[in-house]
Amino acid sequence: MLTLLVLLSCVGTKSGADSADPSSDGGSPDGGSPDGGSPDGGSPDGGSPDGGSPDGGSPDGGSPDGGAEQDPCPAGMVPVPSEDPLWCIDAYEGELVEGVVLSEAGRLPTVGITYDESVAACEATPVLDASGAEVGQKRLATLAEWRDSVDGVVGEGGTTFPYGDTWIDDVCATVNLDGTVDLTETQPTGSFPDCVSAFGVYDAIGNIWEWADPGIYLDIEGWLAARAAAGLVIEADDGQVLHGLDGVQDRVRVMMAGLEGSEVERSETGALVVDSSRLQAGADFVYRGYLAPTDGSAEDLLPVILDAVVIESGGPNVPILLRSDEDGGAVPAKVGCAWYTGSGTACGADVYTLEHTRDFDGTIGLRCASDPIP
Repeated sequence: MLTLLVLLSCVGTKSGADSADPSSDGGSPDGGSPDGGSPDGGSPDGGSPDGGSPDGGSPDGGSPDGGAEQDPCPAGMVPVPSEDPLWCIDAYEGELVEGVVLSEAGRLPTVGITYDESVAACEATPVLDASGAEVGQKRLATLAEWRDSVDGVVGEGGTTFPYGDTWIDDVCATVNLDGTVDLTETQPTGSFPDCVSAFGVYDAIGNIWEWADPGIYLDIEGWLAARAAAGLVIEADDGQVLHGLDGVQDRVRVMMAGLEGSEVERSETGALVVDSSRLQAGADFVYRGYLAPTDGSAEDLLPVILDAVVIESGGPNVPILLRSDEDGGAVPAKVGCAWYTGSGTACGADVYTLEHTRDFDGTIGLRCASDPIP
């Protein structure tokens, strides 16, 4: 069962399992290749440096003896489950090179890519059979595909972390359980050889956050109607500022990267606002996120944005605006923790967060999936 961890990013702080991506304001913590990386691009434990199956399968999609036998997955991907696979998934976090996503050991994974860009990049990456013929395209891994590939079991069950149920410091590129951070930058893929799932998926926990597709889409009219049916009337004025009757502020919360806390306040005019003292990001940061009912599903979301004009003017109460242009848009999931934030059960294979919007471009990367090759 997937666990939704609703985290409110506090950009510029280190508190919480989802404490602010260092680049939530558009920057990137990534530097060059770190000490201890795999200088020749190979897997540090002598495993599969090109992303092939770690159980000795053929990494180039062909038969190990040079015959024409076709592996179920293309180079750089592993089958899930290992026998009679239902899907293939990138063995490594992806690096975007010349418009396609590469899954290989020793590469520095791409970050600073939006969810929409990640979806497009995977779809632009061809699936090649043993002869080199294109037989399909990849896709961004769904949330269920990502989870099962990491916990080692398709469906219910599986381990909390790729390597087992007990957290161990230094197995993956993560923060230590006591909150200390040993790393200073993103690591080349495969640098932590024991950070691998039973299916051969590396670095899913730690190193960089990853986007996954939870299959959630926004329905503004449906959301407002559902709230009204429950006696919670929220309306947008001509300027898209959301308003409600007294008490509404206690029945909704805001999920938004860069904002401390989830509380919603109501001004004297009935506008829904947040206190400007809770803004944690840099001056150029765009505060985008969602409203969610406090007594309902955390996947029941209304797209919102904070009023940038009021933020710039330094006003104490920042209005919450409806993002009407996001109606029907996808809601992305963020999974996996990173080298600089998150540890313990907050990084479990069944944990995901939804506060980032599909146009957020902080330190989040991607991992593609595909159907098995027929």
